[in-house]
Amino acid sequence: MSRTISAVNRVVALLLGLALIAVGAGALAWGLDVLPRIWSQSPESLNADGVESATATSWWPWACAAAGVLLAVVALAWLVALLRPTRHGPEVLPGSDGSGTLTADPVQAGEHVARLMSEHPDVLGARARGREQRGRRVLDLTTTIDARADLMAVRERAAELVGELGAVTGEAPVDVRHRLRVASRQRARRARVD
Repeated sequence: MSRTISAVNRVVALLLGLALIAVGAGALAWGLDVLPRIWSQSPESLNADGVESATATSWWPWACAAAGVLLAVVALAWLVALLRPTRHGPEVLPGSDGSGTLTADPVQAGEHVARLMSEHPDVLGARARGREQRGRRVLDLTTTIDARADLMAVRERAAELVGELGAVTGEAPVDVRHRLRVASRQRARRARVD
Protein backbone atom coordinates (compact mmCIF):
# COMPACT_ATOMS: atom_id res chain seq x y z
CA MET A 1 0.00 0.00 0.00
CA SER A 2 1.42 3.38 -0.95
CA ARG A 3 1.76 6.32 1.41
CA THR A 4 -0.98 8.25 -0.42
CA ILE A 5 -3.52 5.44 -0.06
CA SER A 6 -2.56 4.96 3.58
CA ALA A 7 -3.05 8.69 4.23
CA VAL A 8 -6.42 8.70 2.44
CA ASN A 9 -7.52 5.68 4.52
CA ARG A 10 -6.63 7.45 7.74
CA VAL A 11 -8.35 10.71 6.76
CA VAL A 12 -11.53 8.91 5.64
CA ALA A 13 -11.57 6.81 8.82
CA LEU A 14 -11.10 9.96 10.92
CA LEU A 15 -13.90 11.84 9.14
CA LEU A 16 -16.30 8.89 9.34
CA GLY A 17 -15.46 8.40 13.01
CA LEU A 18 -16.04 12.08 13.81
CA ALA A 19 -19.33 12.08 11.87
CA LEU A 20 -20.55 8.98 13.71
CA ILE A 21 -19.55 10.46 17.07
CA ALA A 22 -21.37 13.71 16.25
CA VAL A 23 -24.54 11.92 15.09
CA GLY A 24 -24.49 9.58 18.09
CA ALA A 25 -23.91 12.42 20.56
CA GLY A 26 -26.67 14.49 18.92
CA ALA A 27 -29.13 11.61 19.03
CA LEU A 28 -28.26 10.91 22.65
CA ALA A 29 -28.62 14.59 23.61
CA TRP A 30 -31.95 14.79 21.77
CA GLY A 31 -33.23 11.60 23.37
CA LEU A 32 -32.31 12.84 26.86
CA ASP A 33 -33.85 16.28 26.19
CA VAL A 34 -30.48 17.96 26.63
CA LEU A 35 -30.36 19.28 23.04
CA PRO A 36 -32.93 22.11 23.59
CA ARG A 37 -30.76 23.50 26.40
CA ILE A 38 -27.68 23.49 24.16
CA TRP A 39 -29.37 24.52 20.89
CA SER A 40 -32.45 26.70 21.28
CA GLN A 41 -33.76 26.08 17.75
CA SER A 42 -33.59 22.27 17.96
CA PRO A 43 -36.73 20.56 16.60
CA GLU A 44 -39.02 18.74 18.98
CA SER A 45 -39.75 16.07 16.38
CA LEU A 46 -38.51 15.13 12.94
CA ASN A 47 -40.74 15.69 9.94
CA ALA A 48 -40.31 12.98 7.30
CA ASP A 49 -42.87 14.36 4.82
CA GLY A 50 -40.12 15.36 2.38
CA VAL A 51 -38.61 11.88 2.43
CA GLU A 52 -42.00 10.24 1.95
CA SER A 53 -42.86 12.47 -1.02
CA ALA A 54 -39.42 11.87 -2.59
CA THR A 55 -39.69 8.09 -2.32
CA ALA A 56 -43.08 8.18 -4.03
CA THR A 57 -41.69 9.83 -7.21
CA SER A 58 -40.77 7.88 -10.35
CA TRP A 59 -37.12 8.99 -10.32
CA TRP A 60 -36.38 7.71 -6.76
CA PRO A 61 -35.56 4.06 -7.70
CA TRP A 62 -33.27 5.28 -10.50
CA ALA A 63 -31.48 7.70 -8.18
CA CYS A 64 -31.01 4.93 -5.60
CA ALA A 65 -29.70 2.56 -8.28
CA ALA A 66 -27.27 5.21 -9.60
CA ALA A 67 -26.06 5.97 -6.07
CA GLY A 68 -25.60 2.24 -5.41
CA VAL A 69 -23.61 1.74 -8.61
CA LEU A 70 -21.47 4.80 -7.85
CA LEU A 71 -20.75 3.57 -4.31
CA ALA A 72 -19.93 0.07 -5.63
CA VAL A 73 -17.46 1.50 -8.19
CA VAL A 74 -15.80 3.68 -5.53
CA ALA A 75 -15.58 0.71 -3.15
CA LEU A 76 -14.07 -1.55 -5.83
CA ALA A 77 -11.55 1.12 -6.83
CA TRP A 78 -10.60 1.56 -3.19
CA LEU A 79 -10.16 -2.20 -2.70
CA VAL A 80 -8.05 -2.51 -5.85
CA ALA A 81 -5.86 0.36 -4.65
CA LEU A 82 -5.45 -1.33 -1.25
CA LEU A 83 -4.67 -4.76 -2.68
CA ARG A 84 -2.32 -3.63 -5.42
CA PRO A 85 1.27 -4.35 -4.40
CA THR A 86 3.63 -1.42 -4.34
CA ARG A 87 6.18 -1.75 -7.11
CA HIS A 88 9.70 -0.93 -6.09
CA GLY A 89 12.14 0.25 -8.67
CA PRO A 90 15.87 0.25 -8.30
CA GLU A 91 17.26 2.09 -5.28
CA VAL A 92 19.60 4.95 -6.14
CA LEU A 93 22.80 4.46 -4.16
CA PRO A 94 25.09 7.05 -2.62
CA GLY A 95 27.88 8.06 -4.95
CA SER A 96 25.59 8.75 -7.90
CA ASP A 97 26.45 11.97 -9.67
CA GLY A 98 26.33 13.62 -13.07
CA SER A 99 28.64 10.99 -14.54
CA GLY A 100 26.26 8.13 -13.79
CA THR A 101 23.73 6.60 -11.46
CA LEU A 102 24.48 3.69 -9.16
CA THR A 103 21.42 1.55 -8.47
CA ALA A 104 20.56 -1.64 -6.62
CA ASP A 105 17.37 -3.63 -7.07
CA PRO A 106 16.10 -4.52 -3.57
CA VAL A 107 13.97 -7.39 -4.88
CA GLN A 108 16.94 -9.04 -6.58
CA ALA A 109 19.15 -8.32 -3.57
CA GLY A 110 16.57 -9.97 -1.31
CA GLU A 111 16.35 -13.02 -3.57
CA HIS A 112 20.13 -13.26 -3.50
CA VAL A 113 20.18 -13.07 0.32
CA ALA A 114 17.51 -15.82 0.47
CA ARG A 115 19.49 -17.99 -1.96
CA LEU A 116 22.69 -17.58 0.10
CA MET A 117 20.77 -18.22 3.32
CA SER A 118 19.41 -21.47 1.84
CA GLU A 119 22.97 -22.74 1.41
CA HIS A 120 23.50 -22.86 5.20
CA PRO A 121 23.43 -26.51 6.39
CA ASP A 122 20.80 -25.87 9.09
CA VAL A 123 18.48 -24.00 6.72
CA LEU A 124 15.86 -25.98 4.82
CA GLY A 125 14.62 -23.02 2.78
CA ALA A 126 14.50 -19.25 2.66
CA ARG A 127 12.51 -16.66 0.79
CA ALA A 128 12.56 -12.88 0.68
CA ARG A 129 9.89 -10.36 -0.17
CA GLY A 130 10.28 -6.62 -0.49
CA ARG A 131 7.52 -4.25 0.60
CA GLU A 132 6.99 -0.70 1.80
CA GLN A 133 6.00 0.03 5.38
CA ARG A 134 5.50 3.59 6.58
CA GLY A 135 7.57 5.08 3.81
CA ARG A 136 10.55 2.75 4.27
CA ARG A 137 11.53 -0.26 2.25
CA VAL A 138 11.44 -3.48 4.22
CA LEU A 139 12.95 -6.79 3.20
CA ASP A 140 11.05 -9.69 4.81
CA LEU A 141 13.40 -12.67 5.02
CA THR A 142 11.69 -15.90 6.11
CA THR A 143 14.02 -18.79 6.91
CA THR A 144 12.80 -22.33 7.55
CA ILE A 145 15.14 -24.28 9.79
CA ASP A 146 15.41 -27.78 11.17
CA ALA A 147 14.22 -28.20 14.77
CA ARG A 148 17.76 -29.23 15.78
CA ALA A 149 19.41 -26.31 14.01
CA ASP A 150 22.13 -24.24 15.66
CA LEU A 151 20.25 -20.98 16.11
CA MET A 152 23.38 -18.95 16.83
CA ALA A 153 25.00 -20.12 13.60
CA VAL A 154 21.84 -19.31 11.61
CA ARG A 155 21.59 -15.90 13.30
CA GLU A 156 25.25 -15.13 12.62
CA ARG A 157 24.87 -16.08 8.95
CA ALA A 158 21.75 -13.92 8.63
CA ALA A 159 23.52 -10.99 10.31
CA GLU A 160 26.49 -11.44 7.97
CA LEU A 161 24.26 -11.43 4.88
CA VAL A 162 22.27 -8.43 6.12
CA GLY A 163 25.57 -6.63 6.73
CA GLU A 164 26.63 -7.39 3.16
CA LEU A 165 23.26 -6.10 1.92
CA GLY A 166 23.79 -2.90 3.92
CA ALA A 167 27.26 -2.52 2.40
CA VAL A 168 25.79 -2.87 -1.10
CA THR A 169 22.90 -0.47 -0.59
CA GLY A 170 24.98 2.04 1.36
CA GLU A 171 22.74 4.51 3.13
CA ALA A 172 19.66 3.50 1.14
CA PRO A 173 16.66 3.03 3.45
CA VAL A 174 16.22 -0.77 3.43
CA ASP A 175 15.20 -2.39 6.72
CA VAL A 176 15.35 -6.16 7.19
CA ARG A 177 12.87 -8.27 9.15
CA HIS A 178 14.11 -11.83 9.67
CA ARG A 179 11.63 -14.52 10.66
CA LEU A 180 12.64 -18.04 11.64
CA ARG A 181 10.22 -20.90 11.07
CA VAL A 182 10.82 -24.37 12.45
CA ALA A 183 9.97 -27.05 9.91
CA SER A 184 7.70 -29.94 10.70
CA ARG A 185 9.47 -33.25 11.35
CA GLN A 186 8.24 -34.71 8.05
CA ARG A 187 9.60 -31.83 6.00
CA ALA A 188 12.90 -31.87 7.89
CA ARG A 189 13.20 -35.65 7.32
CA ARG A 190 12.46 -35.25 3.58
CA ALA A 191 15.05 -32.46 3.30
CA ARG A 192 17.74 -34.59 4.97
CA VAL A 193 16.99 -37.58 2.68
CA ASP A 194 17.14 -35.46 -0.46
